[in-house]
Amino acid sequence: MSKKQWRGDEAEGAVLPELTGTVELSYPDGAKGTTHEHYYDPLQPLAGPIDVTPRPKEKKKKKSAAGPLNDEQIAINRARRIRYDTFIEHLIEQRGDRTQALALTYGLPAEEIKEKHADYLADVLLGMSTSSVGDLLENAGLGKAARIGVLARHAYSEDPKVSLVAVKLATDLDGDKHNQGQGSYEKHLLMALGRATE
Repeated sequence: MSKKQWRGDEAEGAVLPELTGTVELSYPDGAKGTTHEHYYDPLQPLAGPIDVTPRPKEKKKKKSAAGPLNDEQIAINRARRIRYDTFIEHLIEQRGDRTQALALTYGLPAEEIKEKHADYLADVLLGMSTSSVGDLLENAGLGKAARIGVLARHAYSEDPKVSLVAVKLATDLDGDKHNQGQGSYEKHLLMALGRATE
């Protein structure tokens, strides 16, 4: 369509199909029954206002926090912990034989334990501590103070080999690796920035 032809049509009130949002479609006779169906452009903006009202967010349900322990729960936890500690002691005595250790812990014959071995083991493991290794060592009498006491006794031994080993273990316990990159983060940062005082 030339510019002249369009100007002529424009004078008569015709509008380009792209501007109206609809296009006249014509079908062969009998295909759709009518020749005046409209094609609606899916990219054409919808008529009417768009709702942009902010909606309040739904509050997430908080998980119910565990309440304070009552005396009954404290007693149950204590009994489980004692049973687990007893099991570990028997396990060490029995050189890792879990069936015998469980039988001694529960005071039952080994044959009965074998029938429900997994159940008894799961029950005794309920008392397993979730404490850190340091706390467990402290409870077993092997905390830092105890280890340092033993090392101090051996460090001043008359046997030079024992003394040297004790001093090396004490050095390792302290975390001092003879200044081979084992210093604090602050010291490392100062060294990296060229501001180390040492």
